[in-house]
Amino acid sequence: NNMNVYRHSRGIKAIKPRRGIKENVMSNNNSAKLVSSYTKTIYDDMTHEIVNVIRYERYLINVKKGGESE
Repeated sequence: NNMNVYRHSRGIKAIKPRRGIKENVMSNNNSAKLVSSYTKTIYDDMTHEIVNVIRYERYLINVKKGGESE
């Protein structure tokens, strides 16, 4: 089971994860900073051949008040 858990201090707005195709999410966010990344490889159970490789990336995006990215 995949699970994302976020905590925030009192008085700080909760994190709003943005998901989707990287180009679409990053198009208006020039200030994005790569925080972490990892690669997941999926193998076929019978042949043990690679079926898919997924790269996960997590970015920190600074957002100005009013919702506009810096």
